Amino acid sequence: MKFFPSICQKIIVRWRVHRKMHNELRAQKIRDEVQRVMHIIQAEQKYPSMDQVLKLVDRSCVSPPLFYLQAYVPWVTTLEDLGYRK
Repeated sequence: MKFFPSICQKIIVRWRVHRKMHNELRAQKIRDEVQRVMHIIQAEQKYPSMDQVLKLVDRSCVSPPLFYLQAYVPWVTTLEDLGYRK
C-alpha cells in the first residue's frame, strides 16, 4: 500500500538523475586519471601498457576504488590518441 505515490515517483526520478550524474562524473575522473598516467609513461619514452598504467594510477581518485574494466576503455582510447593503435 503506497501513501503519496506522486511524491514517491518524484523521489525515484530524482535519485535516478543523481545516480546518472554520479556515474558520469566517476567515469570522467577515471578517464582523466588514466590519460594523465599514460602521458607520464609516454614522456619517459615507454609503452604505456595496461599493467604499467594500473601500477601508477591513483586508485583513490574515485570511490569505490578503480577496477581493471573501468580503466580499459579509456586506456584503449588514449592509446589510439597517442598513435599506438588504429
